[in-house]
Amino acid sequence: MSAETVFVSTATCPAPSTGFHWKEDNLRQIYDLGWDHLSGSHGNVGTRVDIDFELSFVADLKEAVGNAMAAHPFSSFVGPGASAHTGFLADFFATVSREATDALRPKCGRLYGFEEATVPNAEMVAWAMYEYR
Repeated sequence: MSAETVFVSTATCPAPSTGFHWKEDNLRQIYDLGWDHLSGSHGNVGTRVDIDFELSFVADLKEAVGNAMAAHPFSSFVGPGASAHTGFLADFFATVSREATDALRPKCGRLYGFEEATVPNAEMVAWAMYEYR
């Protein structure tokens, strides 16, 4: 079989991407295609090892977000004396995202883009978990 390069629009850096709900399924589908090299639109041309890494990172991120959500339930952000409810979710997601990022830093903090991307990506994962759990 000749070497093929597959070009896809999926992040190969530590980021779940804007389509997080389908991220893991998409990565597994790409993994199973017949190719030798992957150009995932972010980062270097990679191999299946890079997809394994990405799936592992997403699993770690989901676990960190889940742990942070368990430690800081949404109900603890609701204040009956508040002048508006709009801050409750913002405060909840900011807290969960920061704590999840902090939990990942010892293992992943040296990854390219970690400091810039992980807090907003943790918030994206938290939204998905909040909406679909």
